[in-house]
Amino acid sequence: MTDSPPPPQDAPNPAAMPPPPPAGAVPPGPGMAPNPYEQKATPIMVIGIVSLVLLFFCGPLGGIAGIVAWVMGNNLRRDAQAAGFAEPGQAKAGRIMGMISTIFMIVIAAILVLLVVTGGFASS
Repeated sequence: MTDSPPPPQDAPNPAAMPPPPPAGAVPPGPGMAPNPYEQKATPIMVIGIVSLVLLFFCGPLGGIAGIVAWVMGNNLRRDAQAAGFAEPGQAKAGRIMGMISTIFMIVIAAILVLLVVTGGFASS
């Protein structure tokens, strides 16, 4: 009898392999639970985006929506951290957009008050 080498193994079929996860997505590992706060983060991000758009087209409405996004984002961050989860990225983005629109509203209001007090709108 002759000793012949084993037949070569076929390379895995790339079509049969599962696709890689989307960029940035980290599948939960052993003992890791998915973040249950991710679903609550999307409305905060949407309100943050809407607040910036409203700020430039409707003025104070954007600032009010910004305050709502800021408060909701802070509440979600506090709840997630208390439960041992990280703050979802969408909530963080919405909270920051809410901060930006609120701060812009305050600055614009301060400039308008300053112009009224100093007579900046008075015609000469």
